[in-house]
Amino acid sequence: MQNEIFSKFSANICNNLTQLSKSFILSINIKKNKKMPKNLIKKKVDEIEKITEKISNSDCVQLQKDLEKIKLMLQGELEQQTNELKNILLERKSVEKQLILFSRATEQSSSSIVITDTDGNVEYVNKKFEEVSGFSFEEIIGKKTKILKSGEQIADYYKDLWQTIKSGKDWLGEFHNKRKNGELYWERVAISPIKNNDGIITNFIAIKDDITQKKFTE
Repeated sequence: MQNEIFSKFSANICNNLTQLSKSFILSINIKKNKKMPKNLIKKKVDEIEKITEKISNSDCVQLQKDLEKIKLMLQGELEQQTNELKNILLERKSVEKQLILFSRATEQSSSSIVITDTDGNVEYVNKKFEEVSGFSFEEIIGKKTKILKSGEQIADYYKDLWQTIKSGKDWLGEFHNKRKNGELYWERVAISPIKNNDGIITNFIAIKDDITQKKFTE
């Protein structure tokens, strides 16, 4: 269907070009020779027809070829853009699927999960964190994780933690933290840096398990 429309379009251009040439040349000759005899006018018309025939048989053919090249180029560009769009949509669906999977995994996790920025400001916590700490999502977002400190661990302990994770390494240890209601509890914690494509640390993720009962039985 597109090829048929395109062929008609190029043919119309050629026809218009031919008719335009006829009208233009004829009008010029008539204006210059108002008293031109009929036989001479016919001769001029014949000359014009020869010229327009050349236009039809050469220029129009070339025009059609050029238009065909343009059509093929546009079709190729359209196909490329269509394929790129399909790939983007497929990639987007894959990312959305991964995000849904990550969201379900974190929300249904039996461990507390906390994501902070590089300064320790909380950007995300899961439901298990809310359950264990007593702090709601709204109450903890934007706060620093030190809000959980019980004050029973020395400053050098946290200093070593930050030096480790800021150097790009994982940190494993235990926290003696304080819930919102003031109750103390123990957690086993693994903290890892999150890096972007350039290898720059953008966030930290902490996975924590409540080991209070285990501590009491040791």
